[in-house]
Amino acid sequence: MELVEQRRSRRWSQAALAMRLDVHQTLVSQWETGRTLPGREYVRRLDQIYGLTEDDTLVALYERVLREAESPRWFLRWAEQVEPQATTLKFWDPLLVPGILQTERYASAIFQAEPRATRAWIEERVAARMARRAILDKKRPPIILSLVEESVLHRPIGDRDVLVEQLRHLLRATERPDVNVQIVPTSAGCAAGMISGFALAQLPPYQDMATVEAAHEGLVTADADIVTRLHQRYDSIRTDAYSQRESLRIIKDAIERWAK
Repeated sequence: MELVEQRRSRRWSQAALAMRLDVHQTLVSQWETGRTLPGREYVRRLDQIYGLTEDDTLVALYERVLREAESPRWFLRWAEQVEPQATTLKFWDPLLVPGILQTERYASAIFQAEPRATRAWIEERVAARMARRAILDKKRPPIILSLVEESVLHRPIGDRDVLVEQLRHLLRATERPDVNVQIVPTSAGCAAGMISGFALAQLPPYQDMATVEAAHEGLVTADADIVTRLHQRYDSIRTDAYSQRESLRIIKDAIERWAK
């Protein structure tokens, strides 16, 4: 990997490079093993430290990799490599309860709708989705900020019991001090949010990443322009959301309706 080669060619240790960048050695290790992406500003600083100029720079490589998502060293799998490191996670989904807040039966009902889905495939996907919830049990779990479109509370995924169980789980999740769920009224229109669901992650020390849903495989990126636009879209959607207190009342009302 280019980052490792540049450092080793100068016979520097990870600790020595970390000292020059004023970061922890662990962060340098994560960059070199592909566990996380360095931010663009760090890449520029690396170019300066290494004295790289013209087209043969790490910034040029960084830009190229961001355009070529197939690169296995840099294209991170969101659930396995981004979420576990995040200090804050923001979710928007116009169609479903965000995956990290889903129950097992709700998730199973979603995957069962996939054409030609086998039992083994469904069980594998559900297990992976449930494993994501482990980050909520960490000593210092991330702050979860979730925007949910109001119609999601009335979309019968699975049968009535599945939906009621899911709504109750969502309500219990909001009892945690690190989980905030706000309902976005359907009447708001929310055109900006209808484009796609997405999630944003803040990673230490100053790294922002995003994932955008697609039909088969989502995009995971640290591109500053894309991340900034998604933050702006999230803020725009949130301006139409009910307060958390009002959102809890709306969730309770939905539970009462479906539990009858």
